[in-house]
Amino acid sequence: MVLLLILAVVPNLNAGPSEHHISKRISELQKEIDSNVQAGFITPDESKKLQSKLDKIRENFDKVRGKRHGMSDGEVTSINNKLDALSKDINRERRDLQTTRTDDKITSRINEMEKRIESGHRNGSLTGSEAKSLQARLDGIRDQFERAHKNGLSDQEIRAINHKLDELSKKISKEKNDRQRAS
Repeated sequence: MVLLLILAVVPNLNAGPSEHHISKRISELQKEIDSNVQAGFITPDESKKLQSKLDKIRENFDKVRGKRHGMSDGEVTSINNKLDALSKDINRERRDLQTTRTDDKITSRINEMEKRIESGHRNGSLTGSEAKSLQARLDGIRDQFERAHKNGLSDQEIRAINHKLDELSKKISKEKNDRQRAS
């Protein structure tokens, strides 16, 4: 009776190499998700999705490894395939353009351009109509960014917004350096 209690409390004593390998992979993927979130490579929304997948795999693994005779080859293969897919998902999310730094970078660029427009208007290198026109374009980009941000920025939206900011930055420089001066 004591032996049954010990086996029930410590089911991993009979765990095979496959179970130890899967357990190690689950731990490594957890560390990978955590470190990518901390580094800003994975957004909170992406993290929730990845964490949910890992939790389901972990739950399934805990369920099947508790069986008296260990895991079948099919169960090991199935869990390893799910872990492989999750690893690919983590790498894909890490490499996409959606990062917490992207949001901060776009916001920083918008703020910097606003300062450039204000500075140019104050020092006379931009006329009132130039400053107003440039500010209207910047406000449009900001609105587009905020709308897209609410729905989760796609890589295409990030590229489009950055392109518009690049074009506006060139336009600000051109207008500040033309011969028109505010009176």
